[in-house]
Amino acid sequence: MSDEYATALNTGVSEDSLRMVSSAPLANEQLSDEELRPRALEGFIGQPL
Repeated sequence: MSDEYATALNTGVSEDSLRMVSSAPLANEQLSDEELRPRALEGFIGQPL
């Protein structure tokens, strides 16, 4: 395996991981926002969003 190929492969894996990491929490927040809102209002007032 050439260094160039290994770099391209590693970059691709990193980009896929970042894409999964960045999209999954957003989806989870949207799904759980209404469920957690009463608890968030009680327990997280003053916390940054």
